[in-house]
Amino acid sequence: MFCLEYYFEKVQSIEGGRRLLRIVGDREESPWLRCAIVRLLSAGSDTRLSAGLSKYGESHQGEILATLSAVVAERENNYLLRTGAMSTIGQTLRMNVSKITRADPNVHAVWERTHTVVPVGEMVRAGELKLNEDTWKALKPSEARILANAKLLEAILDDEENEPETVRARAKSMLKAYQRLPLTEKVQTVIDKALQQASD
Repeated sequence: MFCLEYYFEKVQSIEGGRRLLRIVGDREESPWLRCAIVRLLSAGSDTRLSAGLSKYGESHQGEILATLSAVVAERENNYLLRTGAMSTIGQTLRMNVSKITRADPNVHAVWERTHTVVPVGEMVRAGELKLNEDTWKALKPSEARILANAKLLEAILDDEENEPETVRARAKSMLKAYQRLPLTEKVQTVIDKALQQASD
């Protein structure tokens, strides 16, 4: 990836990001290059290349998530690539939810009182915290993506015969991470059911 460090200084952001995303989705490309790009798509890296990808991701998140979901769904892909894509999808969606819930006045009030990280999902399920209507409305697009991803992860968990144990284990850990988010009952039920079936 060092060779690509100055990539976004040579290309326009949208075309450059789209080109890298095409590599991620192309099974003819090196799985190691694809894995490296997927890792850079997740937050936390502070290189010039990841900053360029992050800028691209701000306005093309749907396109990125669709590409990563296709990577996860294809069993022929390298298992490290698939598990990396699962993690990047999960991290992106959890960050979306966190950003929205942090702006909720009721969540902010709890933070003002405690000055600690507010476990929003846990408190909502326990009835200790209510999110306002605007927050639930803002969460709808992220929740729809979480639901779609949860169904994909459930299909992987159900396929013991064809899916490697490593991939199934990561799918299960991603569902458990979603379980801790503030979600409507409909979505929570899908996730709980998938995890319950995996335990049976």
